Amino acid sequence: MTTLTVPATRAARGAALAAGPSAVISLALTVAAIAQGGDNAEIARSPLGIAAAVVGLLSLIALAVALVDLLGRTDRFATGVGRPAWLLALIGTIMTAGGQWDAVFLVPGLAAKAPQIADTGLDTTTAGYLLSFALLALGWIAVAVVLVRARVRPAWLMVVGAVLCLGPLPVRWFVLAIAVSLVGGRSR
Repeated sequence: MTTLTVPATRAARGAALAAGPSAVISLALTVAAIAQGGDNAEIARSPLGIAAAVVGLLSLIALAVALVDLLGRTDRFATGVGRPAWLLALIGTIMTAGGQWDAVFLVPGLAAKAPQIADTGLDTTTAGYLLSFALLALGWIAVAVVLVRARVRPAWLMVVGAVLCLGPLPVRWFVLAIAVSLVGGRSR
């Protein structure tokens, strides 16, 4: 097993460690909000739905911080396929966090004023979400492959998590965030 060459900063390690648990909490809150019943608009403006969106946003911010920290912890992202892999993952993570910001600040208000739009969505917004998750998945798959080739364990779980970002799950980055917590939370 290869270790990362530079220790994580305290803040970055904290962010990496928080990514997984916050994704788990977001998923649990999402499931609870769905279990309460109602259409998408009712779920989006419910306290559980809003809480799920807020915690999900925190999880994605933690993923971005952990990814930035990875850049400085190994030279694998300085050259070759590592650099574009890292950049693609960063762009996808930022775009997905932007979509999650939308779920926190825009969708609940939209659900109150125009529930039919919140329930069915807008074609352009849906396209943006799909693009964001595709870039998130492809970028993190590429980052994970770089880390697997460097024999960083459990980077293989990042591959699985990144692929699952393409699925129709309530919290698509759930497994990816857990993998990032396992890899990025290591002191070395």
